Amino acid sequence: METVPQPGDPALAYLRSRRGLITTALRALADEDGAEASLWPTSLDLGGAELMERLVEYAGRGKMLRGALVHLGAELCQESDAPAASGLAVAMELFQAGLLIHDDIMDRDELRRGKASMHASYRDEVSAKGAFDAPHLGGSLGICAGDICFFKGFGALARAVQGLPLGSRILELCSGELTVVALAQMSDCRFGGLPEEPGEEAILAVYRGKTARYSFSLPIACGAMLAGDEAPAKGLFAVGELAGLVFQLRDDEIGLFGDPAVTGKGAYSDLRENKKTLMRARLLARADLSARRLLSTIYGSPEAGEAEAAWVRGLVESLGIAGELRAERQELARQARALVDGIHGLRPGPKETLLDLIDWLSARSS
Repeated sequence: METVPQPGDPALAYLRSRRGLITTALRALADEDGAEASLWPTSLDLGGAELMERLVEYAGRGKMLRGALVHLGAELCQESDAPAASGLAVAMELFQAGLLIHDDIMDRDELRRGKASMHASYRDEVSAKGAFDAPHLGGSLGICAGDICFFKGFGALARAVQGLPLGSRILELCSGELTVVALAQMSDCRFGGLPEEPGEEAILAVYRGKTARYSFSLPIACGAMLAGDEAPAKGLFAVGELAGLVFQLRDDEIGLFGDPAVTGKGAYSDLRENKKTLMRARLLARADLSARRLLSTIYGSPEAGEAEAAWVRGLVESLGIAGELRAERQELARQARALVDGIHGLRPGPKETLLDLIDWLSARSS
């Protein structure tokens, strides 16, 4: 039977193709750093080569979206992918790995993409070796591993942009946007740990800082800047911010309405984690008193399951919030596409890939 192409198929094919390039470059970095193994006592099993092996495996679990967007940004602005794009893409994926490692520690997550999170794997290993406080030691080692991702990432970044006309601007942009990510993460931590409810403006600020600008604006703009012209990069940065909001709003919807067979997690995990989403904020603002009381027992409850998720889904639909947020997401995607069309000089093939990627972000199932 003939397979019918689906929206986003070309974009997903592009992501897969660039993922292979990034993995190869990351592997080359790991092999290069293997020489550091001689600096460490082998009894520790924590030398540079051993850690880089862990990081290559850890980073390789994802789609490597940020690294792929570096390549796409470069291809949008010049006929061939810039040689520096590979090193810059590796830097983005190392930054992402470090942030995820630290995020798992803060959220006490045992799994990352179906496998043990970094701190959990360290905890189990040191526990088997008789550690006095294996959870604390595992967390400490995980923090160090995340730090090394950042340091190695900036090393790869510095090598990639050395001698380029906009090399210093790329370094400054990465430093600034990673600072924004850290500030957004601090806000997200406060949202989860303090009793007051954040308003929609605060939630959207976290969406922009923690997801949109870092995951989309930064890599595609940096890739475009490799061509030596900052003008299209500014336009692509704005496109990335809108695309990132599309991504996050769809992520919130998947968190409640997604198929567990596709997402790999129950449709109640966001409820258990009490994620302060835009959907949740509107629910609490519009539900009647009795519904709000019930919501207060569901959000944050480790016992929340499919029955509770089904009730919340029904409430989200009946109050019109689900349809409203879908319409807002589609409008953001329309705005992003219009911005792409307004950027002068983008190459046609990569431009179509970017437009298709925006469509996929809005309709993806996982």
